[in-house]
Amino acid sequence: MAYAEGSSGPLNAYEAEKAVESLEPLGIKNVGDPRWMRQHDWLQKLNIQAHHNAATRGDEFVMEALVSHDKMATLIHELLVIEFWKEKVYPLLKDELGRNDVKAYSLIYHEAVLCNLLEVTLYHKSACAALGDAVIDLADYCYRKIVKLD
Repeated sequence: MAYAEGSSGPLNAYEAEKAVESLEPLGIKNVGDPRWMRQHDWLQKLNIQAHHNAATRGDEFVMEALVSHDKMATLIHELLVIEFWKEKVYPLLKDELGRNDVKAYSLIYHEAVLCNLLEVTLYHKSACAALGDAVIDLADYCYRKIVKLD
């Protein structure tokens, strides 16, 4: 997504801070509900903004907000929830979801958004340190994805 020269991206620092503060670990029963969809929208915007900040070598306020509000582990939690949902629940709902293309796309795309946001934030030592024990869950997730490539 291209922005006009001098543009700061989709979110300013204040909006990003508020979005990060609102992130919460949601359960598998919440996947696809209005609260989950609202969080998904915020995560997309945070992801785009984080990449914009990195590409322009600007202030890394998205990463800083995720670290300072202790939300890195929340990102891992959300990643594991959507991975489980896609593996166990999606096959059961595939036909029904096919009638609502936008929602189905959001559900499938969510995992990519989370991976991409983690990718851009984990270039920073402070973000890696903020993962704490969740780094083990992230390593397990990556291992599962690599094994599935075979």
